[in-house]
Amino acid sequence: MNSFAFYGSSRWAAPARSAILFLLPAHPGFAIVKCPCLRYNPFVRLDLFLKTTRLVKRRTVAQEMCDAGKVLVNGSPAKSAKEVRPGDILRLSYASRTIDIEVLGVPASSKNIKTPPEELYRVTRDQWLQREDRSPG
Repeated sequence: MNSFAFYGSSRWAAPARSAILFLLPAHPGFAIVKCPCLRYNPFVRLDLFLKTTRLVKRRTVAQEMCDAGKVLVNGSPAKSAKEVRPGDILRLSYASRTIDIEVLGVPASSKNIKTPPEELYRVTRDQWLQREDRSPG
């Protein structure tokens, strides 16, 4: 069976990105080498993007916002596992404001992020919602 086929599946597909290895013949000069070109992720999960760019404080808060329908990706409600790519438009609806964001890039890793969050997105609209003052009586 080919190493790129999933067990029990008739479809041919490559394994997950972290598992792709170049298998070279067993020869003293050859070895198993990870592909260095796969260190850049072309996409990242929505909840991880919101957390690593510091738009929300915790990943669970991002998941709750997605479940409540307060996060739109390209105009449609998105689940927390939605893949975010550069060029996507996000709309975040907080309790006191709504922010429209254009994704410029995605972080390579969710841990020890060295890229400043401002280089990963651009705010296109920031609208503060007016509070209704409730007067007693």
